[in-house]
Amino acid sequence: MVVLPDRGAEIVELLHRPSGVDPLFHAPWGLGPPDSPARDGSDGHAFLEVYAGGWQELFPSVNDPCTYRGHPIPFHGEVATLPWDCERDGDSLRCTVHCRETPFLLERVMRLEAASLSLEERVQNEGDEPAHLVWGHHCVVGPPFLEAGCRLHVPRLGLAFRLEWDPAVFRWVISWQAYGGARAMPLAGSYALGVEPWVTRLNLEQAVEAGEAIELEPGAEFATTLRAEIQESTR
Repeated sequence: MVVLPDRGAEIVELLHRPSGVDPLFHAPWGLGPPDSPARDGSDGHAFLEVYAGGWQELFPSVNDPCTYRGHPIPFHGEVATLPWDCERDGDSLRCTVHCRETPFLLERVMRLEAASLSLEERVQNEGDEPAHLVWGHHCVVGPPFLEAGCRLHVPRLGLAFRLEWDPAVFRWVISWQAYGGARAMPLAGSYALGVEPWVTRLNLEQAVEAGEAIELEPGAEFATTLRAEIQESTR
């Protein structure tokens, strides 16, 4: 596993060593240096300006930019474009980030056990009043794992990529497919499949209005766990 702390602690590689296959999507334009110019078509969205594939955390909002209590919340939330603090703790990697526009501390503890990766996540409201959040994961797979004829329910290359989450927390699965046919920038030329568990399809502002956001009291915490696994398929 390769994690980039300065880029939202995004997971940019999840290599299955026996086969040499990384199931995550790697954009054909590659991972640029920090001072790379924004990609055409990103429309001022920091997430899209630097997106190059992999797996990102979407918090405390998803989807379109919005405003929460007078604070601007960017496309796909704050944390995917903020630097995180990451430190090794035995066989785990602990990553934390303090949001700038909302009063949240987000912590992710990642552990690798054989071909399984667990993400133990915790959010705390560090403010002095109740606050709302929306949460999601931007997990996208690509070639060579993703190939013509693939289906979500069948193995590919003799491998299966299994992603587990709590359906009571992440009640929506956002799936998008760009099998080489994406023409609009900034994703033109992408061959990818997004399988993204989200709390709601609505951004934070809309989710609060619809009663679909998670609300935390001052000092309160909320925790959940996701697990990703690369399996040698027997089907």
